[in-house]
Amino acid sequence: MGSKMMGNSPLYYHVGVELHRRNEIVILRGGLSHNSRFSLGIGLNFNLVHIDYAFLAPSKNIPFEQSQIISVGIFLEKLNWIKGKITP
Repeated sequence: MGSKMMGNSPLYYHVGVELHRRNEIVILRGGLSHNSRFSLGIGLNFNLVHIDYAFLAPSKNIPFEQSQIISVGIFLEKLNWIKGKITP
């Protein structure tokens, strides 16, 4: 939550939920903000790679269309098993 430091400014809020269980592959996310924007997402958590997809809906007073975002992350710290096996 947040608000500008000027007088009579509205309170801006963002609320979200993330559902996952330990050692599960799938993570579900959802959120809502003060200007009726909502977002939905799913994450796939594998041993070395994390893949995320998010859908963001625009509010009525913004000229942009909906957004779809895909991201991929690699857990470099989990690559320690390869240390010492590769030599120049």
